[in-house]
Amino acid sequence: MYYEVEKKKFKGVRSSYNTWYFMNVEEIEKDHIKELLDDYRELLKQIGVHQDLQLLPNDEGKIFLNGRRLILLDAEAFYEYTVRSLMNLVGERLAEKFVYLMGAMYGEKLAEYFLKMRLPRSIIPQIIAAYASVFTGWGVFELLKVDAEKSEAVVKIYNDFEDESAVRVGNKATCNFLRGVIEGVASKLFATKVHSSVERLDDCTVITVMRR
Repeated sequence: MYYEVEKKKFKGVRSSYNTWYFMNVEEIEKDHIKELLDDYRELLKQIGVHQDLQLLPNDEGKIFLNGRRLILLDAEAFYEYTVRSLMNLVGERLAEKFVYLMGAMYGEKLAEYFLKMRLPRSIIPQIIAAYASVFTGWGVFELLKVDAEKSEAVVKIYNDFEDESAVRVGNKATCNFLRGVIEGVASKLFATKVHSSVERLDDCTVITVMRR
């Protein structure tokens, strides 16, 4: 149950003594995201992936995580210089397709990276969600559903960087890159072609993946 109080949403929580307390939904969401990240960090430690990201370049001007070189990219610059520049060259539709394909290829490579670790295939979706949430800055990913037999998955993303990047520079919200990443991961893990739909809620983005 949700209640509008001073233009803020509150959720009723029943205690063991049958008394109702009211909590700000925004605070509940923050607590939930923190719990997710804590669980993800613990999961990654169990497979030898630690949060030891060297945020500043070393003496050679490089940033590494678990032996892999990374770069940092300003979130606003992602849309302003990458997406908008492509739009000016090839038009909006082709630019969005390119960004989607870039994400899909990245997602496939990400899935391949963890498959090579010979981990149980069933836990790899959770590990990838943990990796993306802890290390990439893309947002916090929560798996609502993964059905390998039906090649279906539902992923909720809190604090989606791509939507925020577009809106900050005055464009409509977009999710082409992250939709591509999730489809790329799913197609590799499910070993089949997939497609997806995107639903934007007040506090998150929900991406549903299905067999094509």
